[in-house]
Amino acid sequence: MNEPVGQLLRATREAKGQTLEDIERVTRIRARHLTAIEAGDFEALPSPAQARGFLRNYAQHLGLDPDEVIERFEAGQGRRVRRPAPPPPPPPPRRPSARAPAADAAESLAPEAAPQQVVQTRRPRLLTADLLVAVLISLVLVALLVWGGSQLATGVLATGTPTAPPLGSGTAPAATAPPALGPTATPVGTPTPAITYSGVNLQVRAEQRTWVSVKVDGVDQYAGLMPPGETREFIGQSVVEVVTGNGLGTRIIWNGQDQGVLGDYGEVVIRLWTLDGMLTPTPTVAPTAEG
Repeated sequence: MNEPVGQLLRATREAKGQTLEDIERVTRIRARHLTAIEAGDFEALPSPAQARGFLRNYAQHLGLDPDEVIERFEAGQGRRVRRPAPPPPPPPPRRPSARAPAADAAESLAPEAAPQQVVQTRRPRLLTADLLVAVLISLVLVALLVWGGSQLATGVLATGTPTAPPLGSGTAPAATAPPALGPTATPVGTPTPAITYSGVNLQVRAEQRTWVSVKVDGVDQYAGLMPPGETREFIGQSVVEVVTGNGLGTRIIWNGQDQGVLGDYGEVVIRLWTLDGMLTPTPTVAPTAEG
């Protein structure tokens, strides 16, 4: 009991061969808080309540008695923890006493001699607040139904069939002439203007994983590995050069026109696009030195 709580926890942890990082992973207590606890620097902890919680979790993980650890902590702080008093033992079972039959008979007759209590029953109320509310709601619904029916009947009578003029009046109902049908004008659709491109507009789309290098007007613009589905756009004044390591995985769209894929799978392809279209570069033959 004289050993400080921090030294006790540290000695137990080292005896079990565990580090502060191991304790942190299991108890979720920060390593700096564990260091403060083992050093006895409880002022570095957030609050005394959290310090007790840390000590309890730390002690349970090391297999120590949490109450004893808390008691040492309180003793070091100048206070002691009041442990809850154990519950009182249950009363012993009552044994039957060997008494005279006359006493038992007297106790059995005692309840019958007690005066009977008069139980007063309350009659249920016929009119309650819930019943009144239900009646009022029903009346309102009936009134709304009656009013709606009268409005509907009035509308039907107002829109009835017109009555014919009396016989002998010499007037005939005027016939309504059908509206004149004139020539219908057929709307003429406005043609959508074609998209005009300025320069060489090139879209490089990766159908498969492929390595691509692009030069715009002789200047390197991009070189890297393109994942499937990625699209990059390049605009040049005169020429755009594309080099790919996978012809089947590289699709070209030139000035809005799909040029298709450049070749087969794993084929290295070099293509040039100008204002007039695609060009295939002619391989140059290196001159051989004469002896």
